[in-house]
Formats: sequence, C-alpha cells, structure tokens
Amino acid sequence: MKKTKFYIKIRPTISFILIALISSVIVVTLSLNYYFSKELAFSATKEKFDQISQKVEQKVKETDKRNNDIISIFELYKASQETALKNKRHPLLPLLTTTLNNNPYIYALYVGNKNGNFYEVINLEISKKLEEKYKKQKDERWLIIKIYEEEGKRVQYEEFLNKNLEQVRSIKKEAVYNPSLRPWFLEALKNDDIIKTKPYMYINLEAKGITYAKAIKNSNSVFGIDISLESINNFLSNQVDSKSQLFLFKNTQELIASINYSFKKDENPNLFPYKEILKVLNKQKVLKENIIKIDNIEYFLYFSKIDSKYSEKEDLVILTPIENIMYSFTKKIYYSFFITIVILTFTIPLIWYSTKILVNPIHKLAKENEKIINRNFEKVENINTNIKELHELSNSLVNMSNSLKEYENKQKELMDSFIKLLANAIDAKSKYTGGHCERVPVLTMLLAKKASECKEGIFKEFELKNEEEKRELSVAAWLHDCGKITTPEYVVDKATKLETIYNRIHEIRTRFEVIHRDITIKMYENILNGSNETKEKQKAKREQEELIKEFEAIAKANIGSEFMTDEDIEKIKEISKRTWIRNFDNTIGLSNEEKQRLVSIQTPKIENLLSDKLEHLDLATVYRTQNI
Repeated sequence: MKKTKFYIKIRPTISFILIALISSVIVVTLSLNYYFSKELAFSATKEKFDQISQKVEQKVKETDKRNNDIISIFELYKASQETALKNKRHPLLPLLTTTLNNNPYIYALYVGNKNGNFYEVINLEISKKLEEKYKKQKDERWLIIKIYEEEGKRVQYEEFLNKNLEQVRSIKKEAVYNPSLRPWFLEALKNDDIIKTKPYMYINLEAKGITYAKAIKNSNSVFGIDISLESINNFLSNQVDSKSQLFLFKNTQELIASINYSFKKDENPNLFPYKEILKVLNKQKVLKENIIKIDNIEYFLYFSKIDSKYSEKEDLVILTPIENIMYSFTKKIYYSFFITIVILTFTIPLIWYSTKILVNPIHKLAKENEKIINRNFEKVENINTNIKELHELSNSLVNMSNSLKEYENKQKELMDSFIKLLANAIDAKSKYTGGHCERVPVLTMLLAKKASECKEGIFKEFELKNEEEKRELSVAAWLHDCGKITTPEYVVDKATKLETIYNRIHEIRTRFEVIHRDITIKMYENILNGSNETKEKQKAKREQEELIKEFEAIAKANIGSEFMTDEDIEKIKEISKRTWIRNFDNTIGLSNEEKQRLVSIQTPKIENLLSDKLEHLDLATVYRTQNI
C-alpha cells in the first residue's frame, strides 16, 4: 500500500506559530501586567493610606499640642481662677475670645471650681444648632456662662456679647450644672498632667466632643477646653473618596469618627461597626494582601495606630473596595498592551543607550549635591558631560555653592557683629565693668588653646577639633553676660547701697528729721510743765547733736566700701533702736505687689528708726521665705 505524505504550507504554519507565539506573549504580558498593576495598586493604596494616617496622627498631635499650649498659658494667670460676677468683665476675657477666634475648632474655654463656681466662654458661631438653641441675635458673637452662689442660691447668668465684647443681653436662671461633679473635673484632679476625655455628647451642640482639662496648681480649679468632633469629621472626610470608609476609634472600640458609613437601625453609633475587623485586629491576624470580605464584598483593609499624648492610642481603619482600586488599572491594561509591545521593541536599545548617557552625569551631579548638603562648599566641582542642560546645572551647583559659602560667611560676620554689639552694650552699662565682655573671649580662647595643646593630666582628652568648635566657644564667651542687658542700671551700676530707682537715704534722713523735731517739741513741753528752760535746751541740743552724728554714720555707711568693721555694725544696730511714731497708713496708695508684702497695722505705731522688714524684699523672695 502506497504511503500518503502530508504536506504543510509554510506560510500558514509560520502564521500559526507567530499567532500562537504572539498570543502567548499577549497572555503572559496581560497576566504579568495585571499582577504588577494589582501589586502597584495595592502598594499605591497602602502608601496613600499611610499618608492619610500620618496626616491624621499629625492632626491629633497638633490638636493635643495646641490645647496643651493653651492650657499651659492660661494656668500661668492667677486671674484664670476668677469667676466674674453679674455684668462684670473677666480680666482675661479678651485673651479667651482671641484664643477661640484663632482656634475655630474649639467650642468653649472654661474654669470650674470645687465649690461649684463656673466660668465659660462659648463660640456661638461654631454651630447652627447652637445659634438656634440660644436664639442668637444678629450682633451676638460670644456667650458667657457664669455660675456661682448669690444670696444663698446657686444662679446661672448667660451673657451674650458682640464682637467688641459689649454685652447685648443677659439671662438669669437657676443653676443646675455643677462642674465639680463632671467626669472631666474629677479625672483632672487625679492627674498632674493634662487629661483627654473619651468622646461624649455635648447637650448644647447635640453632637459629640472631647474635653481637654488640667487641674491648676495650688488651687481647687480646673481649666478645660471643649473640642467638637465635627471638626475632626470635616478633616477626615477630605482624606478619602466617596467609595471608601474611614473609622477612628479607641482601643476600647469606642468610635470617635466615621466617614461614608451609614449605621443601621439596630447598630450603636458609639461603637465600631465591623465585628469581622475587630476579630482580626484583636488576634493580630495577618491577612493575605490585606483583603477582607464583608457582606460578600472584598475590601482592601488598612489599619494604623495613632499616637495620642494625653490618652490611649487611637486606631485608624480604612476600607476601600478592591474593585475601586483595580478599576482604572484594569481598563488601562487592555489599551496599553499593544502600544507597549511596539514601543518596547524599538525603544529598548535606545532607552538603554540614552539612559547610560543621562544617568552617569546625573549620578555625578547627585554626589556634588551631597557635598552641598554636607556644607562642603569648597569641594563642589564641575562635572564632565556633553549634555548642555546637565552642564548648565553643574555650573549652577558650583555657583550656588560659592554663593552659599559667601552667604554663610556673611551671616557669621553679621551674627558676630550683633554679639559684639550686645557685649559692648552690656559693658557700657557700668564704668566699673567696662571692657569685661571684650576681655573674657580673649582669655577664654587663650585658656582653651593651652588646654587643647595639653596632652597630659586632666586636659589630656580635651581638644578643640575644628574651627566650628572654636567659634562656638568664642560665641559662648562673648554672650556669657548677656543677661545683664535686661538688668536695670541701678543694679549693675549701684552708686550707693540704698539706691534703687532713687537713693533711699532720703527716707532715712526724713526719719531723723522727725526725731529731731520730736526732741524740740519734747523740750518745749517740759519747759511748759515747769522744767528748767536752760537745762532743757542744753539737753535737747546734746541729743540733736548726737542725732546728727548718728545720721552721718548711716550716710557714710551708705557710700562706704563693701565691708564694715564690727564696731561700725554695732553702731548701726545701736542707732536702729531709736524709735519714731508713724501716724499714717502705709498700706494705701500701693501697687498690688506691694500690698501682698505688707501687713496692715493700726496707727499710731511706734517703729524703730532702722529695721529689716518683709516688705523690703521682692515678692519672689517673700514667697520663698514663707514657703509659699
């Protein structure tokens, strides 16, 4: 039987092979493109959510820090503890309203006391519901709430102020609110630092909020700040698209904020809604590709811990549908495939060569830029390249480094000039210390040089390694007395011992004049009562001459040397035993600080001619002396 040969046509065969090969390449390319696109999409999504997490954490920290700064500032003011009475303006009202104006996320600032007194400033423009509740009138900007006891009853005054802090209207009612019973007050008293409460419902706003509070030292008062969670929601809503869900909650599963999630009727809006996610997070389970299925929908799950300084760490959860992530990538895969094959076929060699020409000089430029970053301006050089733009960029880097070097030197010169000007100003304050600030740097650098050159003893390890360290030491020497620039001249250049703003020897002389006059008066009284006139006049003359000598001794001590002999000291003590009668109240016409140093004593009062009294000390020394 004759065998039948099979023949094939080369063209269809090659076509088939090529089609099969191209088809295989297409399938593989599509698969790889989809795989890498998916990886890219997930990576991009995670990176995007990382950025959101950083923004949220930064927002939380910024809010914590700003509220900490506000409370720290207000607790410095003793007036913060005051509760202004009806129609009386609180001394810190302008500062409180300015703080609210500059921080529109703050709902209210307030101070509560253990005795139930309460003072609060509310921003009426923070919420429409707040305006409706208090029937805000056109010109009303601020609401002041005052709670205190009046005529044996606790009352509450609601005073509405305009933007100029002028009262528009006032409402009086029976007080039912007691700050000392509130959780924020009780928790603040138990802590030395600022506390941050869990979210709770604000009755006035009909919305949830958070309170920052701190007990004011050495008082029964607590200063508080109320933050509306609406501002946090507004911030978070701008971070994700409409198809993604975002949740911020505490470790206790209490929900702080939620975006793009509609709660069901039987769900608690104060708790985190997804039990599936909580199980994963509680078990620290690692999910494959961060994918979780909820209600038959696959989501990309992102979870992050948000650090909060004043409370437990908060948890951030973001859910976005996988379909939402891959939509744009999948669509582009089909359109880009054929174009990619064609372009890659013809451009791979060109890309390789072009990349080589471009990358090498760019690497060299990066090294020169690294020198600039490290401030090695003198080492920056031009690179060898035929690419015009890179050559010009190299020249720009060299020119910039030279300019930066020159600018840095000028800045140092300018700073040195300011430092020396400041030192000269300090020296000029007193002729006794003139030139001191100028001599100290010279002596310092001479001593430091010798110590650095010493290779034995206690200075063996000491060395000034470079010019920067030498300059730092020189600047420190020039500025060692900079505090004197704010010291009053009558302290730096003290002509006499009793001098402050004026020479207080005049006060001492006035007391001697009073005693001198009293001796004369006593003499005439004795003569009128029948004493011998000649003897009384002689006696008065002797006493007054002795008095004059005693004043001369005091005056001499005022301008004397720094040290006194024991004999002079005993003389001063003996003189101080003389007495004079004060008839006028010495506690009136004084500043508040002077009043705190004085104790009111009923007049007339017999006082020593010289004495050390509490009011002679400054207020800080008084507090330290009395262990306040």
